[in-house]
Amino acid sequence: AEYMAPEQAAGGRVDTWTDVYGLGGVLHEAATGERPVAGASIRGRRRLPRPVTDAIEAALAADPRARPGIPDVEAALEALAA
Repeated sequence: AEYMAPEQAAGGRVDTWTDVYGLGGVLHEAATGERPVAGASIRGRRRLPRPVTDAIEAALAADPRARPGIPDVEAALEALAA
């Protein structure tokens, strides 16, 4: 349930944006060692490139329309490999 999008937990529509939220939860835990907490920022907690922290935090947005698409998250993660 920690990676369940708010709209999914409320019994709402499940779509790509729901998957982005779950991915954001997994990435947050991989980056910090902790499960995501609503409203908590990971900026400054780890030495990650700003695009990566921005993508993780955007993926965990409560509003599905504010979440990035999978290609945007992928591009941010590619910054780690560069």
